[in-house]
Amino acid sequence: MLERFDALHRALAEIAAQQQKNNREVLELEREFRRHQAEAERNFVRRDDFVRHVGALETRIDNFALRVERALERNPAP
Repeated sequence: MLERFDALHRALAEIAAQQQKNNREVLELEREFRRHQAEAERNFVRRDDFVRHVGALETRIDNFALRVERALERNPAP
């Protein structure tokens, strides 16, 4: 009977040790995931933000082209 209790105690101790190891690994995984989230937020550009910025650049280019055309119309090349 004592042998069974010893075996049970050893099994429970082994399970507890494995559980502690699993807990440490889960904590490390959570830390890595949070680090990845922070990097992703910093490097990620939403599609609508991209489209808005590209639209603004296109508008600026168009305005510049109009100014160049007007300047050429006022001062034709000889």
